[in-house]
This record gives sequence, C-alpha cells and structure tokens, in this order.
Amino acid sequence: MGKLQLNRLSNLVSESTLTEAEKQPILKTIEDLRRPLDKDVWVYRIVVFFLGVAIVLPFLLVLMSPGNPETLKLVLPISTGAIGGLIGLLAPSPMHSR
Repeated sequence: MGKLQLNRLSNLVSESTLTEAEKQPILKTIEDLRRPLDKDVWVYRIVVFFLGVAIVLPFLLVLMSPGNPETLKLVLPISTGAIGGLIGLLAPSPMHSR
C-alpha cells in the first residue's frame, strides 16, 4: 500500500464513528504498515552478510591467483562498492538521530 492510501485510510478511521478504544489498534496497525522495515531485522542481517561476502570473496580470489593482475582489476571495484554500501547501510540516519 502506498503512503497516500495509508493516509486516506488513517483519515477515514480518525473521522469514523468508532470509539477511541476501537480506533487506537487500527491506527497503530496503519502506522506499522508505513514503516515495514523498522521491525524486520532479518533483511538487514542478510544484506550485511552478502555485502561482507562481496568484500571478502574478491580478496580471496586475488590471493588464490596472485600472478594474474587482471583479476585484481576486475574484483577491486566489486569490493570497494560493497564497502561503500556497507558503510552507507550502517551509518546512522539523520532522521533517527533525534
């Protein structure tokens, strides 16, 4: 569901004739739907794991074929891109620093 649809749904619930006790669980569920990745820690674990593999695996390939300089040219961008991705993922967000 898009944010616009969730906003409309939230407005409909807020303006309905339901009691406050009935509205609160519905509004809380709508808020949870707006941020699905806040509670799902496995997505971040999987991403961090595969970025770690993308950092380590190229170095292992270079160590296994030390006489081939072309291997280093091919795997170095993969490794540096994965390092940048991992740093960007683990850096604190300005929105959550409050």
